[in-house]
Order: sequence, then C-alpha cells, then structure tokens
Amino acid sequence: MTQRRVTIVAIAAILTIAPAVLMAQGFFGADGPKGQGRHDRSGCFGTHMSAFLDLTEEQEAQIEQIRNAYEPILQDLREQKRTARQEYMQGLDASNFDEGAVRAFAESQAVFDIELTVNRAKLKAELHSVLTEEQKQLLAEHKSKMTERQGRRGGRGRGARS
Repeated sequence: MTQRRVTIVAIAAILTIAPAVLMAQGFFGADGPKGQGRHDRSGCFGTHMSAFLDLTEEQEAQIEQIRNAYEPILQDLREQKRTARQEYMQGLDASNFDEGAVRAFAESQAVFDIELTVNRAKLKAELHSVLTEEQKQLLAEHKSKMTERQGRRGGRGRGARS
C-alpha cells in the first residue's frame, strides 16, 4: 500500500510541475510550441505566409499598414464585448431569472460578433487585394490542402469543437 501511495504522489508531482517547467523554458505559451505560433497577430499573412507567398517588401509594408488600420477597430470591439460580458456577469443573479436581461445581453453580444466578423472580412479582403494573381492562386491551393487535412483529422485541429 505504501509503494502505491508513493507512486501516486510522484505521478501527481510530475503532472503538477512539468507544465510549469515547460512554460518557463518557453516550450508552451501564447504563441505555441517553441514560440512558433500558428498565427501572427493578424491571424493571416504572418511571417511564415510572407515567406511562403514570397511577398515583396512593398507588399509587406502595405499589409502592415492595413493591419495597423484595423487593429484598433478590432481591439475596441473586443474590449467593448468583454466589458459588456463582465458587466452582465457581475449583475447576474441565478436566484432571480430575468429573461429580458438575458435576451438583451445575448443581442448585444450578437451585435459585437457581427461587427467583428464584418471587420475581419474587410481586413481579409484588403490583405488579399495586395497579392498578385499567382500569390492568390498559391494561397487558394494552400487553403485547399489545409481544409483537406483538417477533414481527414475529423475537425479543425487541436482543440476542435463539434
């Protein structure tokens, strides 16, 4: 019995300490394993895509300018949505259900989602307009391959939800 208890404690200690050690070494983090995030801050046309598409310096400058124009807009919408959610959660009273308040909150969140979706689509369209026809074709082929790979895995990748 004592040997089993020691084994359980050792496993628990390893499972508790290992993630902290890995994060301290930079193995895991906000930008993925070994600091190589799947996306740069815009979610597309990051450094890996810049090299993949062989973007010119002029194209990279245009893309950065477009990103910089949309970032404050998207950040403001995300912050407004987060603030509305926090205010709703603070006022939430499980013992006193108010359907009208819940509906109003859900509708306000839907408005933020719509605005975020529209602005992300505008950003993507403007970024796409910077590309040459060959780059657009290369990007379309890459997207098709990624979609096919994701389909074979049965989801969107790590953490895919159904």
